[in-house]
Amino acid sequence: MNSTPLTLTLGFCALAAVSLAATPSSQGEVVAIKAGRIHTMDAAGVIENGTLLVRDGRIVAVGQDIAIPPSAQVVDYGPYADLIPGLVAADSGLGRGSASDRSADLGLFAVDNFDPFSNRAELLAAGITSAYVDTTNSRLLSGVGGVVKLAGAPDQRVLNGWATLDGSISGSAYNTPAFWDPPVPATVDVGMGVAEPQLPDSLPGAMLALEMIVDMAAGKPATGFGPHLAGDLKLALEKGATWRLTANTETELRALANFAKERNLRIVVDGAWDATEVIEELKSSRMGVVFEPRQRLGTVTNWGKGDADWPTLNVPEALVKAGVAVAVATGDAQPLSSLYQTAMLASGGLTREQALALVTSSAAKMIGADDRVGSLRAGKDADFVVLSGAPMTAGSSVRATWVNGEVAFNAKALKSSTAEPTAQAVVLEVDELHVGDGTVMRPGQVLMVDGLIREVGAEVSRPRGAMVIRGAAAMPGIVDSYGHLGLNGSRSTPSAGTSYSRFLMPGDETAKHVAEAGVTTVLLAPYNVSGSGSTLMAYKPATDEYKSMVVEDDAALHIVWSSNNRYGVGDNVRSMLQKAVEYRNEWIEYEEAMAKWTPPADEPEEEVKAEEGKDDEAKADEAKGDDDKGDDDKDKKKKKKEKDPDPLTGVWTATEEWGGLRFQFKDQASEETTEIRGSVRSDALSDKLLRFEGTFDHKEGVLDAKGSDGFAGLVLTGKVDEEKLAGTIAWNGAEHSFTAARESREYVVVTRPVVRPEESTSTKAPKGMPKEPRLDANMEPWRGALEGRTSVIVTANRQDEILDAVAAFEGVGIQPILMGANEAWRVRDQIAGRVKGVMPSLSQLRDGDGLIPSNRFAQLQSAGIPVAFYSDAEEGAGDLLMLANFAVIEGMSSTGAVRALTGDSAKMMGIENRVGRLAPGLDADVLLLSAAPTAFGVSVLRTWIGGEEVLR
Repeated sequence: MNSTPLTLTLGFCALAAVSLAATPSSQGEVVAIKAGRIHTMDAAGVIENGTLLVRDGRIVAVGQDIAIPPSAQVVDYGPYADLIPGLVAADSGLGRGSASDRSADLGLFAVDNFDPFSNRAELLAAGITSAYVDTTNSRLLSGVGGVVKLAGAPDQRVLNGWATLDGSISGSAYNTPAFWDPPVPATVDVGMGVAEPQLPDSLPGAMLALEMIVDMAAGKPATGFGPHLAGDLKLALEKGATWRLTANTETELRALANFAKERNLRIVVDGAWDATEVIEELKSSRMGVVFEPRQRLGTVTNWGKGDADWPTLNVPEALVKAGVAVAVATGDAQPLSSLYQTAMLASGGLTREQALALVTSSAAKMIGADDRVGSLRAGKDADFVVLSGAPMTAGSSVRATWVNGEVAFNAKALKSSTAEPTAQAVVLEVDELHVGDGTVMRPGQVLMVDGLIREVGAEVSRPRGAMVIRGAAAMPGIVDSYGHLGLNGSRSTPSAGTSYSRFLMPGDETAKHVAEAGVTTVLLAPYNVSGSGSTLMAYKPATDEYKSMVVEDDAALHIVWSSNNRYGVGDNVRSMLQKAVEYRNEWIEYEEAMAKWTPPADEPEEEVKAEEGKDDEAKADEAKGDDDKGDDDKDKKKKKKEKDPDPLTGVWTATEEWGGLRFQFKDQASEETTEIRGSVRSDALSDKLLRFEGTFDHKEGVLDAKGSDGFAGLVLTGKVDEEKLAGTIAWNGAEHSFTAARESREYVVVTRPVVRPEESTSTKAPKGMPKEPRLDANMEPWRGALEGRTSVIVTANRQDEILDAVAAFEGVGIQPILMGANEAWRVRDQIAGRVKGVMPSLSQLRDGDGLIPSNRFAQLQSAGIPVAFYSDAEEGAGDLLMLANFAVIEGMSSTGAVRALTGDSAKMMGIENRVGRLAPGLDADVLLLSAAPTAFGVSVLRTWIGGEEVLR
């Protein structure tokens, strides 16, 4: 719905330079428009190599073999162009104004607040040609909604000023203040009057008030709504206005659907977040739905663990398949220009034509304008959009937008590709390619093959059969430089030597939500930091295989310098640095001693062979003495197999008549009963990844587990025998038997290799060999930091703390990464070149001492100090791209914001050889975007991790 004034200003500036020169006109003459495919969204369907004839703003004919008059002007967009109806915004804030003092007032008209002279270049560039406008969304009946065009002559932009009786039964309508109408003149005997409470103040109050208003339309008197509502209501209904009300929750939707059915009213509901819960009621009541998905912008926010808290995008699919009329609109906090992208994201499971209908033909029906717009057939307005590729596919962009037979927006035509898709090679062609190191290629291309980036440039090679995808922009996957995704709220304080990789579980749905928002690598950190420091693991949480999850097991070490005790601040860190230096010196001395040590001389080769010969003779004699043991005993020895020390860990799959299963187990090898944990996926059981934990008896091979992490109803029992797992699984009241086969035997644990001298095969070390120091798992990350293999993150805030911490680490040859660093900007010139970078607290996006705030991220970057964004959250990592957009709004450069999300963050953590940039040889972690990365309203259209697209 409404965008903020800042949003509108930015969007207008971004498109103000679009040239509309040399655009054809159809006024007074026939114009023939040709395209490879014309999607009529009507009975004619899709017309290949079609032609559209336009005259005086209306469509004259559309078809494949249309006779073109000799005098007609011909505009040929080529065989790879797709032509669709102009997009219809089934909701917008373009006519919003102040709310009435009354809870129901039909004397307000949305079209009165619509500016017909306004420049809508941003919306036209997005393919939107017409829109529904309302007065406000904070009253039971806020006024009369209308339908407008976004281009054309000002006196022709209003299609219908009496479209709907617009209102809301949702929470936004419950805050109408009491109405006070003081008498004029006020006298002693009359008084000043009193404020009268107005309905509604709750959902029952809203439904009661709505019943009273409907009765008023039937001629029954009603009080509490003012003297003018009855007359205004009668006039609006005579003009053909229909009912349109906002309702979001399951309770609100059910109440409204039942009311519509009882009163035999045709109602269109907008919002409808929980519509999937009341599909049957909506269908039986013949209600239409304008779905507006929830979208959170502005701050890092955890989306929540339950389905009800996730942004819901599957509503249109469910409604279409149930036969309920539905359209898609952008919603409150999302820019109207993202209508096309919103429809794409909300159309999973639908065909392209069904998805396109959500913002064309179906949307036109929802707002009562389908006689003029929404489809392409003779007699309708010549409103259409020319796309560079198939509609509702990532990469298709708007080449031109026509309104009333006139070109309202014209963009440079884009190339097209006819290559067939393949899973092995993908080529991205985009208008803007953000490499991740500050470089932006316009245009740019990326070739991904077998999980790696092979080429980056203005033009790359295309292997035969490669999938070619075109779009507006692309960038590397986002690196969350300090997050908790995967910890599920655990507040434990692990030691520095803890390896997180053994706890990983691939296929997590929450992680895939985050990946779809652009985050492909997370520096996994505990919520609490140990006094000896805590390690951070760099991993890719949304991948489906263990072996590809871990980027670096101990990429960074985090320790806190700041303290409330100013007398002892930094003492603990200094102590750890001293211990680390001593520990490392022990290994240096050992390695130097090993380099100087000469092993004892080997025995002469002839003597060794003689000894080996003696051993062979002894073995032969021993075998000869065993002949009397019998053949049966020999067969048993041959058949005897060594016991599997870890019979459960890995991946198991089962295919049964009732459905398929895929288990993932983690168990510690043992001869006793041990704790196990794992997950199971089965479409027949649930659309979620079910988690469990329990025990495994190694002696008997018996498994006994129950659900965890919110899946308390899950029960799993089974027995492992000869690479088979047979058992039962119960969930949501159903119990099934299964037999699973082992698909993978290993739970891959990736750790940093530690250089060790070759061990002697003898149980006793050779004489004089230097003794190896004791390996301390908690000190190994510190050793890695001193050797430049592990980054160190130091939390320090005040400028004195920052300078002391930097000096202390500088004394042992370490450039730390400062975290928090509230006053780093004050000493930026003193720390430049002495730190790897700074991870400022998010409050510093808009910080300052005076009245005018400053962006500390930008100030640090200007001093040559790299900065990085981090979420300090789990699923909240999905808001990092939006956070970068906010940073740009607050003064940070676009290239600087993208670097902080990608290349600079990866370089700080020492993982730049794998992720963070688009460069040959690096992992193919790539995002396809709807616009430039820091454009307001940008969305991630597709995500690849290791060359595999993330799909849920």
